[in-house]
Amino acid sequence: MSKKLSGARIAHIVSTFPPTLGGMGVVCREEVKGLVGSGYEVDVYTLDGKIKEEDVERGYRVFRSKTWFKFGDAGAILALCLKLRKYDLVHLHFPFYGSMHMVWLAKVLFKQKYIVTYHMDVELKGVKKFLQKIYDKLFVGKVLSNAEKVITVDRGHLENSTFFKYIDKEKIVENFNGVDEKKFVKWPDAMNQEKEKFKAGKKTVLFVGNLIAFKRLDLLIEAISELDESITLLVVGGGYEEKRYKKQVKDLGIENRVVFEGRCDSSSNMVNYYNLADCLVVPSDAGESFSLTSVEAMSSECPIIISDIPGLRSRVENGLNGLLFKSGSGVDLMEKINSFFALSDDEKEQMGKAGREIVLNKYTWEKHIKKLEENYEGIINK
Repeated sequence: MSKKLSGARIAHIVSTFPPTLGGMGVVCREEVKGLVGSGYEVDVYTLDGKIKEEDVERGYRVFRSKTWFKFGDAGAILALCLKLRKYDLVHLHFPFYGSMHMVWLAKVLFKQKYIVTYHMDVELKGVKKFLQKIYDKLFVGKVLSNAEKVITVDRGHLENSTFFKYIDKEKIVENFNGVDEKKFVKWPDAMNQEKEKFKAGKKTVLFVGNLIAFKRLDLLIEAISELDESITLLVVGGGYEEKRYKKQVKDLGIENRVVFEGRCDSSSNMVNYYNLADCLVVPSDAGESFSLTSVEAMSSECPIIISDIPGLRSRVENGLNGLLFKSGSGVDLMEKINSFFALSDDEKEQMGKAGREIVLNKYTWEKHIKKLEENYEGIINK
């Protein structure tokens, strides 16, 4: 009898997991929740041993490891290789420096089956970059080439990634990230009237994400400084280089036009930001593999302006649900923001509705989990 959903034991290995910041952890959590609902027994292995939480969360267990070695999101989960022997399948979320080689080692020693989701490339600096190169040379090729399947959230991104050369093309599975389309919705008309009172004629551009260099908030701030004073910027996110961006805003003399809201952990609060904004801008010029924020905005009927790079451009049907701008070009970004605000209210509304329709057709977690289960079953029963 084939081993199907109910009773199969799965381990997810991920460097960050909520409440720790990171889109990779958010994706992992949504997958685990969906898999538990389908009858899998799921454990999550991650870092951040200092977080004091119950191990059991909504039917799955989270093992948060204390480690002697940790650089940012990299670190070693002690004895991970031995722990993986008891599972029917291991799901590694790549990259996880310091620990992902143990998944490959479990296959070598115990014939453990594993699948990899390739989320993104990582570009480190200084000593970290030196250590990264050594680790890459020793392990990354082995980890990727020995996986049963390699999942990508965007084929274009994967084909332009650093380690694509190590991946067997026959093993690639494209499975888009999803969004909770029931939570991320447009406000009813009564609340939209309140929105107009709140904005008082201002045009609001939204940025959502960790404040790290490759997301290019600096480019968006520069563009805002050159645009009409009626256009304001709402920044949702924190940490990392927040001080640098606040200094940039101050130096440009636009403190009255840029609001730093800080980190937002609640999806119910996050949907309010998408509804308050006229559009979301995703200005990343590298490192972005999908952009969860773009599909959350689309689901909320908030049009998007997005950088024309692999991993992002596929979210936009240019002119239908948003606009593409030339990556790294502040001038083109300014032009696209101006073009958007030149649209009529009806045109903007239709753009938002088109985005919502695309989400319902392509980007729901239900569709994502169903495809994930099909791949799990095929590997477990092989």
